[in-house]
Amino acid sequence: MVWTDTKGNVVPAPFPFRNSIDEQVLLLQYANSINDLMVKFIRKDTYNDNEMLVMERLYPISVDILTKEEKQKFLSDFEEKIKELHEADFIHGDILRPRTRTPECFDNIVLTKDGFRLIDADFSIRMKRDNIREFVYKKRDEERELEAFRSYLLGI
Repeated sequence: MVWTDTKGNVVPAPFPFRNSIDEQVLLLQYANSINDLMVKFIRKDTYNDNEMLVMERLYPISVDILTKEEKQKFLSDFEEKIKELHEADFIHGDILRPRTRTPECFDNIVLTKDGFRLIDADFSIRMKRDNIREFVYKKRDEERELEAFRSYLLGI
């Protein structure tokens, strides 16, 4: 669903819409077919009557151990993979959490020994004929979030 103001401009939804677990499965499978930026989806499972996603285990490391050159290299790779996903009509949708700009606001970005990875497909979307305006809005928003992450990372 796309929210618009009285002039027809796309605006943020008054509350976030999360994808269903089945939608997340499809989105993760699609993103995984493009590149390895999104955490790898393994299977959907049930535990105590609750559906859950089983994904690869990531082994996070602290950004504090990286040199400025390593930060720049990992960031460049990360930005390139985001661009690939955008070109394939996929938006992560939750790089920057709506909080203050602290390390926790980027908690869907995980640093591993191989570089940055994205987790969580709750707010991800793929462009379809009926959501082009929403996609364009979310892509622009995600590009701003990526710039905020760049500033945060290179500023520490």
